[in-house]
Amino acid sequence: MSYGGEIGRRLPEIEKAARMAGAQNRPPTNETSPDETEASIAKDATQYITEATIVFDRAAADAQRQAQESIQGGVVLEANLGPLLHNESAAALAQQLLAAQHGELVRLKAAELRVLASLNGFKKEHRIEREPIYPPDQLHHYALIFLLAVGEVVLNAVFFQNDAGLVGGAMVALGVSVVNVGGALLLGHFFTYKNHASPPWRSFGWAMMVIFVVWTIFVNGVTSAFRHYYGLLDDPSAAATGAAFIDASRDAVSIFTLNSPFRDFMSFILFFVGCGLAAFAFNKGYRADDVYPGYGPKHRIWQKAYDAWEPRVQAIRSELHAALGKARSDLLAARSTLLSNASRLSQTRSTLTIATTSCAAEISQIVADFRHLRGAYRKVNTTVRAIPAPAYFAEDSLPFVTIHDGQRAVALVTVDAAEAEYQRMKATYLDRIAEKIAHLAIEAAEVEAKVMKPFLRDVILGAEEEIGRGVHVTPTAATAMR
Repeated sequence: MSYGGEIGRRLPEIEKAARMAGAQNRPPTNETSPDETEASIAKDATQYITEATIVFDRAAADAQRQAQESIQGGVVLEANLGPLLHNESAAALAQQLLAAQHGELVRLKAAELRVLASLNGFKKEHRIEREPIYPPDQLHHYALIFLLAVGEVVLNAVFFQNDAGLVGGAMVALGVSVVNVGGALLLGHFFTYKNHASPPWRSFGWAMMVIFVVWTIFVNGVTSAFRHYYGLLDDPSAAATGAAFIDASRDAVSIFTLNSPFRDFMSFILFFVGCGLAAFAFNKGYRADDVYPGYGPKHRIWQKAYDAWEPRVQAIRSELHAALGKARSDLLAARSTLLSNASRLSQTRSTLTIATTSCAAEISQIVADFRHLRGAYRKVNTTVRAIPAPAYFAEDSLPFVTIHDGQRAVALVTVDAAEAEYQRMKATYLDRIAEKIAHLAIEAAEVEAKVMKPFLRDVILGAEEEIGRGVHVTPTAATAMR
C-alpha cells in the first residue's frame, strides 16, 4: 500500500503532546536523545519508508529477472539463428526432400507408363483418336435396368397369375424378364463390335443387332401368346407349362409371316412393353462402356495407375512448398522474437524508471512530512516550556536511512547488459535475416522450374530405364481383343 500522508495527519496529536511535554519542561535541557514522541514519529516514518522500499525492491527484482530471462532467451535465439542463416539453399533443401521420394515415384511412373504404352498401342492399332466415353459409375448405370426389370416381373406376374396367385405368376414372370432383359443387355454389349476396326468384327457387331431384333420379337411374341395358353391350364405343372410354351412358340413364329399371335388386347400390350424394355436394355448394354470394344477397360487401367501417380506428385509439391515455407516462417519468427525481446527490455527499463521515480517521490514525501511534524513538535514544545530546549532541537538530521537505490543499481546493470546484447544481435542479424528471407522467397518461386521439373524429368527417365530392363509387349491386332 502506498503512502497517503498518514504522518502529516498526526499533527493535532503531536502538537497536544508537545504542549503537555513543554509544560513539564520535558525533555530536559541536557537531553541528547529524542523523547518518545519524536521516536514514535521516526518509527512511523521508518515503517512507511521500509514499505515503499519493499515495493520498489520487488519491482527492481522483477526487472532484473526479466532482463536475465531476455539474456538467456538471446543465447537460445542466437544458437537457433546460426543454422537458419547457414542452412542449405531452397534448391538444396528441395533436392534433399525429393531424393527421399525418388524411388517411390519411379515405381509409380513406371507402372503408369507401362499401361499408358499399352493404351496408346491399342489406340494406334485400332485407329482411335478420341478420349473414351463411359459411365463414371457402372453400378448406377445398371441400377435403372434392374428397376425396370423388377417392374416387368411385377407386370408379368399380374398377367401370369394362376391358382397360386401372384407368386405362381412371379416365377414365370422372372424367367421371362431374365430372358428378355438379360438377353437384350448381352446383345447390346456385343453390338459395340460394329465399331471395331476389323471388318469381320464389325460384321459380328451388326449381326448382334439382327439377332437382337429377331430375338426380341420372338421372345415377346412367345410371352404374349403364352399368356393365353397359360391361362387355359387347370394344373400348371412343369409338363403342362412346357407344352404351353411350345404352343406359344408356334404362334410367335407366325409373327415373321405377318400373322398376329395376339389373342386379346392385353397380350398386345404385353408384347410392346416387353419390346420397349428390351430396347432400353439393349441401349444400356451398348453404352455400359465405351462403344469401342476393349477401349474402356484399358483406359480405366491407365486411369487407376495415373491416379496413383499424379496425387503423389501433388502431395510432394505440397510437402516441398511447406518445407520451404517453414524455413521462411522460422526466420520470420526468429526476427519477431529478436525485436519483441528488445522492445520488452525497453519496457522493462521504463517500468524500472517509473518505479524508481515513484519510490523516490514517496520517500521524499515521507521525509518532508516527518520533518514538518518533528518541527511542529519542537516549536510548540519550545514555546510553552520554561527552560531552554535541548540542543538537539536545533539539529535537522534524519534518524533513519532513506537510501533505496541499491536494488535499482543491480537491476540496471542487468538491464543494461541485456540491452547491449540485443543491440549487438540486432546489428549482427537483422539485415542477414532480411536477406535470407528475400533469397528464400525468390528461390521458392523458382523451385518449380529449377528443381521440380528437372526432378520429374529424372523420375520419368528412371521409370523408362526400369521399363527397359523388363520385357513389355505392345498389344497387336491379334492380341488386342483377347
